[in-house]
Amino acid sequence: MSRDRVIAGTWKNQHFKMKKWVWIFGAVIFIFLILPLIIKGAEEPLKYFKGTSLDSLTFSEVQFRNYESDLSLGGMLFEADNGFENGPLVIMVHGSGSSHRDNSWYLSLVQLLQSSGISVLLPDKRGSERSEGRWQGSSIEELAGDTTAAYDFIMKNYKDQFNCVGFMGVSQGGWVAPVAALQRPGVDFVIDLSGTLSTAKYQLHFEEVHNIGQYTWEFVAEALAPLTVEKLKNREDISVLIDFDPLPYWKEVPSPVFIAYGGGDTNCPVERSLERIREEGLQDLQVHVYPEAGHALLNPEGTGLNQSFKEDLKGFISKQCNKKL
Repeated sequence: MSRDRVIAGTWKNQHFKMKKWVWIFGAVIFIFLILPLIIKGAEEPLKYFKGTSLDSLTFSEVQFRNYESDLSLGGMLFEADNGFENGPLVIMVHGSGSSHRDNSWYLSLVQLLQSSGISVLLPDKRGSERSEGRWQGSSIEELAGDTTAAYDFIMKNYKDQFNCVGFMGVSQGGWVAPVAALQRPGVDFVIDLSGTLSTAKYQLHFEEVHNIGQYTWEFVAEALAPLTVEKLKNREDISVLIDFDPLPYWKEVPSPVFIAYGGGDTNCPVERSLERIREEGLQDLQVHVYPEAGHALLNPEGTGLNQSFKEDLKGFISKQCNKKL
């Protein structure tokens, strides 16, 4: 056998081994990176949601002032279907980010309450729509000041028209609502929709694991989350909140409390919230968990709000306000 043939045979053998390892490496990349993207994909919780449009509702423009922060704040006052006369009012508290008046999920809640004889004040979050200021970099206490400003506005201008007034916080608004309630102990009830009772640090890690987990395997997401969390902590809107713990505030709220969680929520660590409630012995909090309702508290089809949640919410508000009649 010639030397050239030996060299050629050796090269072919090495080339075959190299191709084999390339295929193996490609298969590993496919399994760990590409395959999860195919079988999972990003979640769209409101993909099928059929919400309420703003042009289908009637409201009054309101403008009020947060004197402590020197901000002019706007909002929409939705009158209950049976009018203002001696009925309840809910002051809604937005979640994270900016607020938009045409948000069909919020408007669906408004319509639900209106049709049940409950009026709603839906403020524009600071830095959004007709409200001055910036929500970026604002602390929970500062945001609570906007909610108490809304309460003061109602008490000054509509006190005789509502027999009871409560706060309803949505998601991160569930952190703001108890802080505002302690600043205004006259509030008649407090509602928390999908707002965690865990610490901000725990919530951020939990949410990041699920955000990353939409695109890869869970153990990979668990490994990557601490790295992305460290980066997120530097963001203006997160750094100001990262040390916040809502539990001490909830422990002091004197008003009746209704908390609604959706099973399968990937934004709010429901189980950790329930653990903290049990650990602190907070039996007075009325806590409801709706299976597979998710962060948006949806029905099984994802087309609207969960029916049990709707009934429980209306029942809670009516019960609290009937006590004052």
